[in-house]
Amino acid sequence: MRYSLSCREISVDLRCCEMPAYRPVALFRHAVLRQRPPSIPLMAATALCQWGTAAPGRQPFDGVGSMVNLKREVMKKSLLTAAIALAACCLQAFGAGDTSVRQFKLANGMTVWLSEDNSQPKVLGAVVVKAGANQCPNTGIAHYFEHLMFKGTDKIGTSDYEAEKQWLDSIAAKYDLLAKTTDAGVRRGLQADINRLSHKAAEYVIPNEFNNLISYFGGSGLNAATSYDFTIYYNTFAPEFVGQWAELCSERMINPVFRMFQSELETVYEEKNMVADNLLAPAMEHLLGAVLEGSPYVHPVIGSTESLKNPSLNEMREFFDKYYVAGNMGLIMCGDICADTLMPLLERSFGRIRPGCAPPSAPFALKPFDGTRTVGIKLPIPLVKVTALAYHTPTEEDSDYVALDMASQILSNGSGSGLLDSLADTKAIMAGYAVPAAFKDAGFTLVGAVPKIPFGSKKKAERLCLEMIGRVKRGEFPDTMLDALKLAEELDFKLSTETIDGRALLMLDAFGYGAASWDDYVGRRSRVAQLTKADVMAAANKYFDGNYMRLVKKFGTYQKDRLSQPGYKPVTPRNVDARSDYAQWLVGGHPGKVSPRFVNFDSCARRMSLAPLATLYAVRNDVNDVFSIDFVFAKGTLDDPLASGVADYMGDLGTDSLSRLGLSAALARLGSRLSFGSDHNSFTISLMGLDRNFEPTMRLFAHFVRRVKADKDKMAELVTGAKLSAGTFAEDYSDIVRAVVEKIAYGDKSSYLNAVTAGQLKRIGADGMVKWFKDLLHTECMVLYCGSMAADSVALAVRNSIDVDAINVPCRFINRPLKAYDRPMVFVYNAPGARQANVGTYTVLPPSPTVPRRVTEQLWAEYFGGSMSSVLFQEMREFRSLAYSSYGWLTLPLMAKFGDAPTAFHTITGTQADKVLTAVATVDSLFDNMPLRLSGFETARRNLLNSINNEYPSMRDVGEYIAWRRLYGYDSDPERQRVPLIEKAVASDVEGFYSDVVRPAVRVYLVVGNIGKAEMKALEKYGEVVELRKGDISSMFSRKK
Repeated sequence: MRYSLSCREISVDLRCCEMPAYRPVALFRHAVLRQRPPSIPLMAATALCQWGTAAPGRQPFDGVGSMVNLKREVMKKSLLTAAIALAACCLQAFGAGDTSVRQFKLANGMTVWLSEDNSQPKVLGAVVVKAGANQCPNTGIAHYFEHLMFKGTDKIGTSDYEAEKQWLDSIAAKYDLLAKTTDAGVRRGLQADINRLSHKAAEYVIPNEFNNLISYFGGSGLNAATSYDFTIYYNTFAPEFVGQWAELCSERMINPVFRMFQSELETVYEEKNMVADNLLAPAMEHLLGAVLEGSPYVHPVIGSTESLKNPSLNEMREFFDKYYVAGNMGLIMCGDICADTLMPLLERSFGRIRPGCAPPSAPFALKPFDGTRTVGIKLPIPLVKVTALAYHTPTEEDSDYVALDMASQILSNGSGSGLLDSLADTKAIMAGYAVPAAFKDAGFTLVGAVPKIPFGSKKKAERLCLEMIGRVKRGEFPDTMLDALKLAEELDFKLSTETIDGRALLMLDAFGYGAASWDDYVGRRSRVAQLTKADVMAAANKYFDGNYMRLVKKFGTYQKDRLSQPGYKPVTPRNVDARSDYAQWLVGGHPGKVSPRFVNFDSCARRMSLAPLATLYAVRNDVNDVFSIDFVFAKGTLDDPLASGVADYMGDLGTDSLSRLGLSAALARLGSRLSFGSDHNSFTISLMGLDRNFEPTMRLFAHFVRRVKADKDKMAELVTGAKLSAGTFAEDYSDIVRAVVEKIAYGDKSSYLNAVTAGQLKRIGADGMVKWFKDLLHTECMVLYCGSMAADSVALAVRNSIDVDAINVPCRFINRPLKAYDRPMVFVYNAPGARQANVGTYTVLPPSPTVPRRVTEQLWAEYFGGSMSSVLFQEMREFRSLAYSSYGWLTLPLMAKFGDAPTAFHTITGTQADKVLTAVATVDSLFDNMPLRLSGFETARRNLLNSINNEYPSMRDVGEYIAWRRLYGYDSDPERQRVPLIEKAVASDVEGFYSDVVRPAVRVYLVVGNIGKAEMKALEKYGEVVELRKGDISSMFSRKK
């Protein structure tokens, strides 16, 4: 996969609560579908340009979200990636096994791909434009334009477009002058003029109307993404509103209007700041600049700092006219639809888009490698040495790609059975990797190694890499390895296409990267099965030649460009609760009511007691022949922080008769996978594979559980990884923010202050880790199975693998007490190197012991900070341009067990360092005088209902969804209680909760960033200022290690 539809999950996971949810295992399982290092384009896209915010999810019990702490690999592997690539008949069956895609062409030339799937009550719809950053290198125009597509059209988002247009035209002319002007004084005058004109234009703006309409008609997760090669606009919606969705999303593409541009430009500045502070982004930018020299891929998607300072609205309009034409666009829809009846509707809506074809991309030639050039890539990671050989390799459209990709997997793969992996197993190197990167028009592969710490040689590591490459070229690898990797590809594809979201993602990927059809894309995948050893050898010999570039890690950081705040007056639209004529026509008398589907606990999964404290939940899979079985033990990092370390460690162990490599190879030959993960509340062992190999897979698992063998060398690597993690902590500002948030909310109970240190790991030792794992097997367990076998047969296999009768430790219900403050305070963590600061709040609120009370609290939280329509987002980003991201979340202890415990509301706003005081003042004023906007409340209410419907669990998630809720005493889906209350809620409920509960509560602030003495003094206005240091927020630096 080369891009992410939900980059927020990659960059920010602060939407936390204290109760378990079904999502942790789901996320863990999905993350290991393809157990290979992340692709370079994915890392580049997510690191160099974060793409937006995610919608609030289906509630995990009583909360608003879930923070997942799933460490899936040993620290050394994370650093490696960072350094370079950085009874069955009783069950309701899911799906009909049809994952096909039907392709159509509208009369205007627009391509349509449709996939029918009624397993969940939703549709994922997307428009793909085959134009990205490469069509406007280094200017950032494609990305700018994507942002402006949320501002509306000549019909959407305006009270009077004809009157508004004269001001917009004047603004565009001023920007053209600004781009040609270098004198600083003249530029300041032009910017002041633009600000004045923007205020005039804002008199006609109806802010956020497009998003509000999407929400009105069952939509959630509205977002967009710009990559190097294409741009996508997408969201999920309830299928009964397919007509309104098609009308809105086609109208959006016909005549977009670039309104509120000055404020959005400042938002992009904030995005640039955020990217600059990312630990990997600068290194990735320089890596691509070296490896793909001569191509447009050397420029960041977001554009250069100089380009950001000199935008041209006329150039942006030219970009739209040239590339946003029907022949250059695709419509992707996957979900509960009927293709035959849908096409006339799509012709009437998307058929209105202007016909035409985009011009071909400008040709380029990569600068060839000659094997002599060495390039250093700076990373602020101490001790670790990294070397890599970069080869120019084919794109996915090339007939050689499949064979070359397989050659790289023979070198290194997710099962750890590759030739380079074996070098790590024998301690010759710390880690080895082979990472293919395929963009649309260029590709490369990195083959490299991390020498042993601290005295390993980069030259020796490189020599070993070349030796392993030579073995692939000569065919010196077993046929069984190739067969096993083919099985892995088969498993990956089946898993990726079994759900609406997964299949839609692949459809977007295929269309965006130029596949002629879905069948063509699938056909390229199926070619893997026909690969021979000779094919792999030929590809390796063709591309892994002497023409490479050597990349080595250099310790250090790159200089950051700085952008100063423009100092203009914020725009305050006056039509916040208004509706355009178009919106009134579209809504008409339609109630826009969503009727969410609820999970039937009896028919969706069969529950079977294996022992008093062990329960099986079996879900029948009629979609494909892939099984998954998760052993979820009710013991997580809140019980014992060592859980995450054990999860890392167990994945590197073998048994008394099978080495780790031998075990991995045995599982790989079956097409099966074994993995370990942990979160706050559970420890999960996951197995997945092909149905036909379920029994031998379970036998291997039983062998591992009974005879796992400690490995002192692997333990030493884990200790080293913990030390390296400590060395990079201060450079990862997102980690610092999370640690500060936890310190303020939980004090000494912060998970960062209780994390196991390198010293503690060393004292526990290899045998102690295995003992912890063995003891874990006595803890209450939920077994989650999805596959084609009868539940009775699965139960027998489970009993043969673990001793369920020995499980005698019941689940402990843990609630970390929220720290209360009797006076306002401001906690400051000074990060001198940060270009962006993070401003946050923490407010302890009274208990919410009943469902009605919790619904009111959740509605207020959603209204104030839960989405793009929230007060916080609109004020901080849209109106005042103080942030790229600004949001809030609730911490809600489990109501069934801790209903009398306090709750809390948190916010985080990322802002430029010189805007910190303005940001704090603005957030403070919003808490003191929260504006009540009826349109905002209505959108918040619908957002909650839409998310319940649109996040109905998929086939492989539903068992976990039911299991956790039954564990906590629910006999049916608790959403049944919430939905009627949300439907009946009125704005005065939110207003009353704010006035009576939120406004009088003590508020605590946090500020993380480059904070000077003057700012520290000014912050005293908001409470007692306390400066935090590393030892105050993380156990890695505290005195007790």
